[in-house]
Amino acid sequence: MKIVVCVKRVPDTATKIKIAADAKAIDAKDVGYITSPYDEYAVENALQIKDKNANVEVVVVSSGPADTESVLRNCLAMGADRGILLESKGDLSDPFVIASALSKSVADEKPDLLLFGIKAVDDDNAQVGGMLATMLQMPFIDGAISCAISDKTIKAKTEAEGGHQILQAAMPCAVALNKGDVEPRIASLINVRKARQKEIKKVVATLPAPSFQVEKLELPPARKGGKIVGKGVDAVPELFRLLREEAKVL
Repeated sequence: MKIVVCVKRVPDTATKIKIAADAKAIDAKDVGYITSPYDEYAVENALQIKDKNANVEVVVVSSGPADTESVLRNCLAMGADRGILLESKGDLSDPFVIASALSKSVADEKPDLLLFGIKAVDDDNAQVGGMLATMLQMPFIDGAISCAISDKTIKAKTEAEGGHQILQAAMPCAVALNKGDVEPRIASLINVRKARQKEIKKVVATLPAPSFQVEKLELPPARKGGKIVGKGVDAVPELFRLLREEAKVL
């Protein structure tokens, strides 16, 4: 059985983002990059299936510049078996472009199970999983918090109002994972060393023309300081006045 996990290289969530001079991208100087956290949940779910089932291979795939290799090495140190890097210096802001770049390599792997994080934390598009599943004509389960396999079927737990629901589909199947029942494992030092020896196949990505262009990026305005209008019930009339006359939300 083969599980393919698609992962993305994103700016470290602790990085203070600056806008580039052209206002169309972030300033990459001094930016650290990590595996998108939701993709780590997908990797962990794949590894837990591997831990419980014999003869399971976990392959991680990513598209991006050459230093995306470090993201794949991180996944290999967690326990994935090998990686595929679709090298590209092109614009990957369009989710259709990313899905198209991934589609051929993923199809060639013939996965029984295809996993994603529910979204990348840099753009929050949450579209690549559904697009790629459609391109590969696979059933798609979105927003799972855990998954397990049984008799060539996948069972995925998703959140529903007031509880949870279990969705079942025949494999091959694609699933997008949200934060949920598992926590990504931390790679040991010995596994980090072993990951350096694992295979990463490098392929030049073929990207279609983007369907949209970024016109402008800008940071949200700085928040203004708060105001203390009084204490206890005596402050309520003044609070309502300010909400009505200054904030104009009433």
